[in-house]
Amino acid sequence: MKIKDRMLLGTVSGVIGNLAKEMAAGILIRNGRGNLSGPDMAAGIFLNRRQMLYKRRKNKLVGVITDNAIGAMLGVLNTYMLSYTGKDYYLLKGLGCGHLAWVSLFGLLTKMGGSSKHPMSVDDNFNSFISHGVYGLVTNLAIVQLGDEGLFKPNASVLGTPTTKGN
Repeated sequence: MKIKDRMLLGTVSGVIGNLAKEMAAGILIRNGRGNLSGPDMAAGIFLNRRQMLYKRRKNKLVGVITDNAIGAMLGVLNTYMLSYTGKDYYLLKGLGCGHLAWVSLFGLLTKMGGSSKHPMSVDDNFNSFISHGVYGLVTNLAIVQLGDEGLFKPNASVLGTPTTKGN
């Protein structure tokens, strides 16, 4: 049975993609490529630097909840994007969306003070870049695999109609 509701499909697929992102980040951290995971950065949205120094379970829980909420929200956006543009090249579209999230959420917003975990080391940035790419790939794969085929027919009235007339 395929999921027909875009919000539910995006939420489920975004959380699946987020789990894959965290697995990739964990592997990279275990291999000496950075120290920060998505939940560490996400916790910094709501907790100040002093609170972040304490590795309390509830602090980590804030990060996990926030990170998965962001992943679910981005999954919904990806679902709508694929609904309106079609599912052709969905992996490439997912990779692009994952890296767009990395630039906007981990780059611009943290630089503007959106997280108390800024600045990040070069290794943390590479870890985040790779893991966000994994997020986009896995999220879009889940969307296409779990979603009803009828969701992915581009709507010409929304996208516009191409013209063949010259100037």
